[in-house]
Amino acid sequence: MLTDCQLLALVAQGDQQALAELFRRHSAALYGFLFWFLGNSEDAADAVQETFLRVWQVANRFQGNTEAAVRFWLFRLGRNLAISGGRRGQTRRRHERQASASSDEDRSWQERCERSEWLLVLSECLQQVKLTEEERQLLDLSRETGGDMTFQQLAEHLDSRTTTVWQQLQVVLERLRAWMRERGYMV
Repeated sequence: MLTDCQLLALVAQGDQQALAELFRRHSAALYGFLFWFLGNSEDAADAVQETFLRVWQVANRFQGNTEAAVRFWLFRLGRNLAISGGRRGQTRRRHERQASASSDEDRSWQERCERSEWLLVLSECLQQVKLTEEERQLLDLSRETGGDMTFQQLAEHLDSRTTTVWQQLQVVLERLRAWMRERGYMV
């Protein structure tokens, strides 16, 4: 079975079967993401189709070398198409209602796009990086509170020493950063 990277290289050479296989592998997840992002099944389905048409056109520009990078690239293409398509739709609706959108709405839309993109990367990272139960508990606890717990509070909750908690959290975060750096998500 060919990897996604190999399939994308074949698509760049004009292989329609490779594009069909990429579509088979990723269209459902991409649709789910775009449905969540756009809030409309018809727009999400259109954006999926546009995404794979765009893949056909620009596959030779892909520069990643991992399966996660292919998925990230597909979702980013879809997200970018959703933004441009969403803005066109918003413009049309604004014109029909004869109302103008504020710059706050545009900023909110952009922030939503960026958050959703990082959520995908973070989700993939947390699935791929193997953490012990203790490491996962520490990471979850430190993030559940929005970073509001001090290391001392974390240590008390986990019945540990403050320096130990700090060191363990640094190790976990560095492992997550290393995974992201290896895949080109961080510099």
